[in-house]
Amino acid sequence: MNQPPPGFVLRKTIAGLPADILALAWSPSAWTLALGLADGSVHVFDVVKGEELLSMAGHEGPLTALAWSGPARSIASGGADRRVRIWDVEVGGERGAMRGHTQPVTSVCWSPDGRTIASADEGGTVRLWEAQARKLRWRLEGHQGAVRSVAWSPDALSIATGGADHTVRIWDADILDQKLAFEGHAGEVTGCAWSPDAAILATAGEDGVVRLWDPGTGEQQASLSGHEAGIRCLGFGSETGLLVSADRGGEVRVWNVTRLKAAGRLAGNATDGAASFSPETPLLAVKAPDRRAVGVWELDLTVLLGIDAPAPWAARKAPAAPAETGTRYDAVLCFDACDRLAVELVAQQLAERNVRVWVGDVETAPEDVLGQVHAAALFVGRLGSGPWQVSGVRRILERLAGRGVRMVPVLLPDCRQEPTVPGFASPARWIDFREQRRDPVERLILALRSGLG
Repeated sequence: MNQPPPGFVLRKTIAGLPADILALAWSPSAWTLALGLADGSVHVFDVVKGEELLSMAGHEGPLTALAWSGPARSIASGGADRRVRIWDVEVGGERGAMRGHTQPVTSVCWSPDGRTIASADEGGTVRLWEAQARKLRWRLEGHQGAVRSVAWSPDALSIATGGADHTVRIWDADILDQKLAFEGHAGEVTGCAWSPDAAILATAGEDGVVRLWDPGTGEQQASLSGHEAGIRCLGFGSETGLLVSADRGGEVRVWNVTRLKAAGRLAGNATDGAASFSPETPLLAVKAPDRRAVGVWELDLTVLLGIDAPAPWAARKAPAAPAETGTRYDAVLCFDACDRLAVELVAQQLAERNVRVWVGDVETAPEDVLGQVHAAALFVGRLGSGPWQVSGVRRILERLAGRGVRMVPVLLPDCRQEPTVPGFASPARWIDFREQRRDPVERLILALRSGLG
């Protein structure tokens, strides 16, 4: 393995997979990675611990495409067997398979609300499936030749596709009709990616060029050149102005979209362009040269973009701080990793009102902290409660509940809908930070101290 350049830090290598890795996909909660293998199986890993959480088999032949649903409870996959399968991450098994494609599936994605799956195939057709009923809703037809990539816009209004016919097409996700079709790539269009605000559509192709488009008009805004091989994977970061592309020659490039220039380059540590960029944290997973391993890289945004940014891996890996001698903690705060900043803001407001709370990885909280608290707040953000079902947080909370600790569910401002929480928390009232008519911090303090919502 080559010495990595500045801005790229190898944090973990996950090796020993039973077959070649063909597809990678990050969970929306940022710390879980799904891998699709040539033997048709799906493997889910905790990247920090390097532990395999799930292994599921079902495809008859290579698994060629993977995508997580927004709530992180399900994974969709497509394969050479022409099937689209849905995997239940909470249960650890297949929910069902959709049949209809007449050619191998090349790409899959979910609608932002997690209700619909779009899948593309070698025959040039995109199919939309109702995920719950697992039945065909519609077909999008227009490409002449294989559709290599399909991507749903974050605002849920549009679907972008790229194909072997060198065209990019944008479809209206409501009326399911084509809005735009345009060309620019001198070869197959192999990747489509939306910026977090849906204002930019990035595409990549076998011509080795990344192109940025205005999705409202189809006008090209910029092109980013530098790859010497066809690009296979493309992905935006979350509100960082960062775009990552990986080519079939094993080169990964990082682009500063704001300044329209290259920000970094990783070569010799990857192979054939199989990669995935986390939508929530600057973490990049790339297929390693031995093909049955994946490297997890943290991108140093201070080096690459020149911005003051925290190092999420260090924060995630940091050991729990020792409890202060003689300190009485009123409560522990339980939350998903992607909600950390919002929860820390609440913790600061609690501290200003003399409420002592433990904020950190609940799984590693010192026993003297867990042994003295009498309340626990369960924060639910925009991803809902799904990650609790597949993490150690649920086990910790059950242990607290067994000690008679009061459970107080809390909805953060970006929680999209009231989720289903673990059964031991259901009797408690919600503290809803989306509702500002009554001070939610004060209500939370009352609930933590006396059980009153």
